[in-house]
Amino acid sequence: MQYASNIVSVTPGAPPSVVLTAVAGNNRVDLSWNNLPGNTQTIVKRSTDGFTFEVIATLGAEVYGYQDFGSLSAPPTNGTTYFYIITVTAN
Repeated sequence: MQYASNIVSVTPGAPPSVVLTAVAGNNRVDLSWNNLPGNTQTIVKRSTDGFTFEVIATLGAEVYGYQDFGSLSAPPTNGTTYFYIITVTAN
């Protein structure tokens, strides 16, 4: 004897998107992003070529912005293009 289940369909919702904005300043870059529910950690990465990224900050819960002043020995340089990626961990 064979039994068949009923047919169900479901369309999962996409996870919320992170919307990142950047504003250039004098030897600095101000980053901000949208509030994501349950945000527990944000990792900020920077690149000068768009391919090789390095972690420049690990931020705690419910943080929605970062000012990239670099370090005293290597601040963001005026006239240089920078690429940023943020990774948000949420519950």
